[in-house]
Amino acid sequence: MVSAKFAPESRGFKRYAAAAAAKEYLSLEREVELAKRAKEGGILAVRAEQALVEAHLRQVIKVASGYRNYNHSLDTLTSVGNVGLVKAAKKFDPSKGFRFATYARWWIDAELKDFVVRNASMVKVPSTKQTKTAFFKAPKLRRELEAQGMDEDTVLDIMADRFGIDKAEMAAVLAARGTATSLSAPVNSVEDGSATVGDLIADDAPSPEEIIIQTDEQDDNVRRLNAVLSQLNERERDIIRSRRLVEEPLTLETLATRYSVSKERVRQIEEKAMGRVRQALLAA
Repeated sequence: MVSAKFAPESRGFKRYAAAAAAKEYLSLEREVELAKRAKEGGILAVRAEQALVEAHLRQVIKVASGYRNYNHSLDTLTSVGNVGLVKAAKKFDPSKGFRFATYARWWIDAELKDFVVRNASMVKVPSTKQTKTAFFKAPKLRRELEAQGMDEDTVLDIMADRFGIDKAEMAAVLAARGTATSLSAPVNSVEDGSATVGDLIADDAPSPEEIIIQTDEQDDNVRRLNAVLSQLNERERDIIRSRRLVEEPLTLETLATRYSVSKERVRQIEEKAMGRVRQALLAA
């Protein structure tokens, strides 16, 4: 279990952030070593899991910062994000080919989405993938539909159909959204031109709405890329993955040794395969 000393408290966030900043990023080899050891059980497994979590505390702060517009303190959001990070550390399998940072971001984000939806309103909103997606995407769609002159009932029908939930659930989602802090709300009670909540939030991180849209687009791109790669032979796939799709690409020399061919031959295979990949993706 991860040490409680890294759980942020209302007066301890600076210490938490300092501890996060002090931890070095893990190399791929060290990450794999820790992940494997964490599966073995015993005190060494606990320490390995702790090390894996502590090295990614900065990621919790980064992801949690994107949810500050929903009337929760960064202390609270970071604490929730930690839960997702610990879950990721317990479930991570390095043999799947993903870096832990990528895997952990999904778990941190999922935990925060669930928390925001559950605590957005006294109105009960079922916590499903469809309702969580609707919660973050609904405002943009609603504005688009209302701009077309549709009445409220028609808007509700279309939105419920778009997100795959029934009308009552859609109404509950909108009610929950209505309690979230508005970025246009003035800080003072009198609207005298004072700063708004949004003005006081300096954050370059994408909003939760943008994260959901980006995630959908990334998932679609991954599916398309995998479909294209499946059309290549095994050697071509390995060369493309090893040269273009990993954080630390292999050299031509390494792959030449692996396949007992010249470096120039590896380069030719890579270029030819990449040409096929580009053509297929453009046509998809």
